[in-house]
Amino acid sequence: TLSSSEVDRQMDELFRESARLQSDLERQSREAGGRTYRKENSSEERLRDGGFRKSFYSESVTIYGPGASSPTTTGYHAPVGSALAFVIPAACWAATVAYAAGTAAFYATFDKTAFKWSNRVAFALLWPVLFIANERFRGEFRKAIQLRGNEAPRGSEPDGGED
Repeated sequence: TLSSSEVDRQMDELFRESARLQSDLERQSREAGGRTYRKENSSEERLRDGGFRKSFYSESVTIYGPGASSPTTTGYHAPVGSALAFVIPAACWAATVAYAAGTAAFYATFDKTAFKWSNRVAFALLWPVLFIANERFRGEFRKAIQLRGNEAPRGSEPDGGED
């Protein structure tokens, strides 16, 4: 068994080794263009029964990328790409909402078009591609969406529902 002085010596040696490793990592991160923020806390407490309690707490954060070497006054500089972290998901969300709204509206008003009823599901799901690629589809799509809520009998269009 180890004596208490031997345990204390080993703990102190571990603390020193931990501090040395932390310093080496911070040096390496600076050389790689990163900036490290560090928080440490160590304590030693004498217990009632004559023993000691030692503790060591270390936390560090290393930031790499644009602005890592020149932090703002708050100590953190957001990378240039962080704006894209908001814009891209917002654009994807908006596109999804537009697709869903277009699909629902076209599906609900499909009977206002001159297309065959059997094509309803495929045309409703593929409407963005068809809208871009086919002039006739664009016209039928606009007509169906504009007539939404208005009653126009199926087949009253010049094509008479032939697609």
